[in-house]
Order: sequence, then C-alpha cells, then structure tokens
Amino acid sequence: MRADGGMIDLLLYLAVGRTERWGEVYDGFGGWKKWTEKWAESGASVKWGDKWDENFKADLTGTKQGETWRVGSNGERWSRTWGEIHEPDGTARKYGTSTSGENWDITSNEPTSAEQGYPQYGWHEVLENTFQLLSIQTPERPDQ
Repeated sequence: MRADGGMIDLLLYLAVGRTERWGEVYDGFGGWKKWTEKWAESGASVKWGDKWDENFKADLTGTKQGETWRVGSNGERWSRTWGEIHEPDGTARKYGTSTSGENWDITSNEPTSAEQGYPQYGWHEVLENTFQLLSIQTPERPDQ
C-alpha cells in the first residue's frame, strides 16, 4: 500500500495456465474499492475463473459483486453471478443466479461484514516480510 493511499494493482502469473490479478484503492476517508480476478486452465482442458469487487464508503454502505465460472473438458459451461447492496439503514440485499438454476434475492438486517476502509497491511510490512528478496545482490551496472 502506498503511503498516499494510492492504488495497488498486481498481475501475477502464478504458473503456466494460471493468472491472478488484484487491487485495492483507499480514498483516505475510510472508503475503499477492492477487486480480484483469477483464471486458470488445467492440463485436461478444464478452464475456470473467479472475480469479485467491493466498493464501500466509510459508513459501510456499498456494494459487492462477483462471478465464478468453469468450462469442462467436454465444453460444458457453468457460471454463478452474485451481488450485495448494503444500505445506510443496515439492510443488505443479497442476490444471485447460476446456470444450474440457483436463484436468490433476499434482504436482511445484519451487520455489514467488511473490513474498515484503511489498509491492513502496508509497505513497511511488505518490506519486513521480504528478507529473501532484499538479500539479492544487484549486479554492478556498466558505466553509461
């Protein structure tokens, strides 16, 4: 996390056939946006993916939404989409659907389960946990 509350956006190539991207933005007033996207392909030609994002203000009003999908080796497709809307009065509408026939749309009065909009893990903590990376000696640069 940058000290100025700026954005973290990482694209990780974890292995052949697997990728993950995530990011966070904090507005400095307790609000935030977080997201992630993952997708992969196995050796058996099975593909899958997952993505979600959340967008909240300091008063814990906001939205969450996401999608999970997969394509089987035989070409069969499945997906599920979902969302949540968190209102100022404490109600939360949760809804979704899937290609297998699932459907839901409920409203409940429950506390919003979201981390407050301040970074939980900052740049200093990253540096403290990267001893191996920090121990790499950089090669001398030829004179320019």
